[in-house]
Amino acid sequence: MLGVCWHDHFEWSKTLKTDDVSLQESRQILGYTYEIDPILRMEGTKQDRWTALKRAYQLMEPELLKCGRDWTHPYFLDFGKHFSPIESIVWSELRSNRVAMYPEYPVQGRFIDFWNPALRVGLEADGREWHDRVRDTSRDQEIWNAVGGVVFRVTGAECNSRTEPPWELDADHQDYSRDLERWWMHSSAGVVRAISVAYGGIPGAGKSEREWALSSLTAHCLLPNSAEIIGKQLSITLG
Repeated sequence: MLGVCWHDHFEWSKTLKTDDVSLQESRQILGYTYEIDPILRMEGTKQDRWTALKRAYQLMEPELLKCGRDWTHPYFLDFGKHFSPIESIVWSELRSNRVAMYPEYPVQGRFIDFWNPALRVGLEADGREWHDRVRDTSRDQEIWNAVGGVVFRVTGAECNSRTEPPWELDADHQDYSRDLERWWMHSSAGVVRAISVAYGGIPGAGKSEREWALSSLTAHCLLPNSAEIIGKQLSITLG
């Protein structure tokens, strides 16, 4: 869903604050020319693509910071061609919620699967073969220390979970409590919803939903004392 900060391409190009960004460059990054876009479609080397992504976000970041939790245009680059299967699932879930998180965002010398630079919150979809808990905890700690950002992590199994969301469950069913916990605590959809509830994208439906959201986020953050850190980060970010 597009948020209140949607601008058409020409209006967006006028909002850039970076001194060395020309109108031509802003149009390039939005697809008016193909000087950058072919690289992002994997027509260059992998290193070329990372360099182009960094430049793309350098150009876009003033707009993303201004929009905060709201989406600007989520398709300013053709991200979908480069997603892993579990990243595609998370991307779909993110777009149906109201906290914007942008793919492959450069933070502290590496790329976060999904990141919001204004809220300083990230989400990693951890395929088993690519992630190591000790290394990931160290990296997440570096991000917290450097920019006050919090990264949440979901596993491949959680991304592929077929657990029904709460609004499709029968509250009178004997397994309701179990299924509710499974969705919030063991599915990527539940974690994405938790981010949205906690960071103000979707108002929580009462105290219970907010409590579930905070429990889910605490369980999906690798940092020691994660509940305390999340509370502090939310207080700083949301005032």
